[in-house]
Amino acid sequence: RQIYVSRNLLFLGCSLEEDITLKLFKKVIDNKEFFPSKHYAMLPDIADKKEKKKKETRMIQYNISPIWFRVKHNSYEELNTLLGFVKHLVLDELRL
Repeated sequence: RQIYVSRNLLFLGCSLEEDITLKLFKKVIDNKEFFPSKHYAMLPDIADKKEKKKKETRMIQYNISPIWFRVKHNSYEELNTLLGFVKHLVLDELRL
């Protein structure tokens, strides 16, 4: 719980479906004792617009902003590019 409310998290390689992590997040939010930090999840884009909106709505409910990336021919090149960008942002932030 402490990490969820005091640190920004980046989720990679997990679907963030109803699992123990989201149950903990829901408990913190429902408790209203703490306001969670902003979190992010890098997720493969979903072609079905209704399914994508459903997942996006669920993530936002847990204070997680989805960052969608395209997977082309089983290549995660766009994810690699995004991670490089995040790396530079974090390094710049640490220098401040």
